[in-house]
Amino acid sequence: MEPMLTLIPLASKSHPEHVYRNVLNEYMEALSIFSNIKFLNIITSIDEAKKLKKEPVEYLALIFLTGGTSSTARYIVRSLKKKFVILIAYGANNSLPSALSCKGRLELIGVTVHVLFSMKPKDIVQSFKGLLDVIHAVHSIRELKVALIYSTEKTVEAEEFERKAGTKVIPVSPSKVCEEMKKTHNTEIKEILKRNFSKAEFLVNKEMLYKPIRLYVAIRNIVRELNANAATINCFNFILKEKITPCIAVALLNNEGIPFACEEDYHSLMLLTLTNKLNSTGWIANPSAISNNYIVFAHCTIAPKLTEKISIIEHFETKYPVSISGRLKRNIKYTVMRLTYDYKSLAATTAKIAKTGLICMNMCRTQAYLKLEKTKPKEFLEIAKGNHHVIASGNLINKLRIAAKILGLKFEEYKV
Repeated sequence: MEPMLTLIPLASKSHPEHVYRNVLNEYMEALSIFSNIKFLNIITSIDEAKKLKKEPVEYLALIFLTGGTSSTARYIVRSLKKKFVILIAYGANNSLPSALSCKGRLELIGVTVHVLFSMKPKDIVQSFKGLLDVIHAVHSIRELKVALIYSTEKTVEAEEFERKAGTKVIPVSPSKVCEEMKKTHNTEIKEILKRNFSKAEFLVNKEMLYKPIRLYVAIRNIVRELNANAATINCFNFILKEKITPCIAVALLNNEGIPFACEEDYHSLMLLTLTNKLNSTGWIANPSAISNNYIVFAHCTIAPKLTEKISIIEHFETKYPVSISGRLKRNIKYTVMRLTYDYKSLAATTAKIAKTGLICMNMCRTQAYLKLEKTKPKEFLEIAKGNHHVIASGNLINKLRIAAKILGLKFEEYKV
């Protein structure tokens, strides 16, 4: 379900009514292209604000049509018990000063604020769309229904994730996974091979992919059956028992827009979901080495759409079939991000790729030498928040900053 943003216009009667109504009409006309928003009537005093219907408001935006509206705005936020609010202002009629007064006072009582400013109301469309995209992405996290593959019960990590993010995790037993794997015929496997790996380099026998592809089909079908929208798995527990890896399944499901985190990493799963809904694609990877001015990130799987070329090779640690060695797309910017283990902070920075591919045989098979734009490798080691990072195509810093506000997280940019 699409999240709904409620916009409440505010004005002071010390300003001519025709002035602020004309301003509101400009906003309504400019934003009429968006379907998941609704405007309420203009509020001109706290007494009028008290008459607002006590209906639930998912996401709240206040439009400062004039100055002299800060007190009314603060009253509305407090009465609706919102922890995050958007303040919309423009460059006339003391709109921005009133919005900033409201911002400063709300922040003192623990409300997180995002100010959306344009010189004229009609100029707000692009930034407003970006904001709605972020709201939609954050809402997707809150609606996550995660299939925990190859597990008979919820783990401690799964229960913590449910508490922290308000999500739902559904264990899927080993017997259910194996039962689903048996349903896939060789004809379907060959079609999947042709569709996804026709241009791949094979460093193993193609038939070694049959069982990993069966796993991919099984998980895809289980996710559909459960009406889930994401998945995760304890990789090494599965690998040691079944003698295959989930690397193909992770790669293909993420490629199709279904967030799938390996190693039962819920922190990364949140970020995979966020990046997916922000029209990007994420890759979970470990900082595995430092080489001159670069940090080498590596992992044994990657969504093919992030790559220029892929090779199919044995898994690094176990040598079981199979893993993906991808050469990431170059000449584009990437965002490197990480949630802290306590789910309280989001750290991120931008980076560019110097080289990528299967460069070293002594680490995971997809490797990327990244030059972080605002910190040096050794400094990164001092401020890194953990091992797994999600690396996504494009510069997402501004959108992540807003997402952190909505989620109630502290945002930290990796820089020194």
